[in-house]
Amino acid sequence: MIQWSNSTLVKTAWRALGHETSAVDSCCVCDTVAATGGSDGTIFVWNRATGELLRRTRAHVCEVTMLQHVQEDIFASASYECNIRVWYDATSVSLRHGEEVSCFTTNRTHRMVSGCNDKLVRVWDLQTHKLLHSCVGHQGEIYCVAVNENLIASGDSQATVRLWSWDGNALFVSDSVHIGCVRCMVMDHNKLVTGGDSRRIVVWDLKQYAHHKHHVLHRNPFLVSRVMMTTTCLVTSSPDMPGVLSIIQFAP
Repeated sequence: MIQWSNSTLVKTAWRALGHETSAVDSCCVCDTVAATGGSDGTIFVWNRATGELLRRTRAHVCEVTMLQHVQEDIFASASYECNIRVWYDATSVSLRHGEEVSCFTTNRTHRMVSGCNDKLVRVWDLQTHKLLHSCVGHQGEIYCVAVNENLIASGDSQATVRLWSWDGNALFVSDSVHIGCVRCMVMDHNKLVTGGDSRRIVVWDLKQYAHHKHHVLHRNPFLVSRVMMTTTCLVTSSPDMPGVLSIIQFAP
């Protein structure tokens, strides 16, 4: 396991023993611990400072495709199954879906948003583990979701980007900007960045619900599968060029 310090740009590394018989397919970190998900469905939780294994849990039948820190020592995971599991130490609560879960994220205030192959975006209360809203409108499988304090964004396999309120009301839809699947997105208070097929990255103005006049073409060959955003740049990746990150600078 390799960790990078944002403040000092110094990396620390320790060997995460336990995944010898399976690949590490997902990981996430919080202040004190790191969690890794394996191709055999097992989740390992580690002490970030020492690399000590704190607990090991057989979480899913097949590989752990998504793993995310929710708050404090609470994590959430998903696999090729019809549920998300929210973990409290070694016990979990299942959030059931109609079909395979493709994406989820949290706003750090006891709410989670998930996307599913049944074309629904769901809003969950993580304190009661109950479904609050189902957002209806997508015509394709949901590939990605993102949130800020006021909005929910979602993208699907039919090149559609949608914005929703936290109450589940539809606010905006666009199906004419992307080509192919909308595979990833990230959002802050002012803008939404979406990436997908045909090397297309789109920056949206959330104040006007409008996209910028130009599209940024990705340096990688075909599709954009991951995107991260800071105040000054975008960091993107593509499976067409394994091991390569593209950094695109922009004015804050």
